[in-house]
Amino acid sequence: MKRSLLLGFILILTNLVFSQKVTNVNFIVVGDEIIITYDLTGKDLFDVSCYYSIDDWETQNKLVSTIGDVGSKIRS
Repeated sequence: MKRSLLLGFILILTNLVFSQKVTNVNFIVVGDEIIITYDLTGKDLFDVSCYYSIDDWETQNKLVSTIGDVGSKIRS
């Protein structure tokens, strides 16, 4: 599941950032939380969403309890 979460996060970000870059994407699991870190470059505002899957991406589920640089109008 950890790999699926990371892959989904990367794919979503790269689809949203046509000429921008997403780099240094990492995550760690601490207890029942997943901490995701990433760097954005570019002048535009970003829409950042996190999804997870437990069935090899046949269905995707949006993480609803998030904090930090997630959502709309995220600056690099």
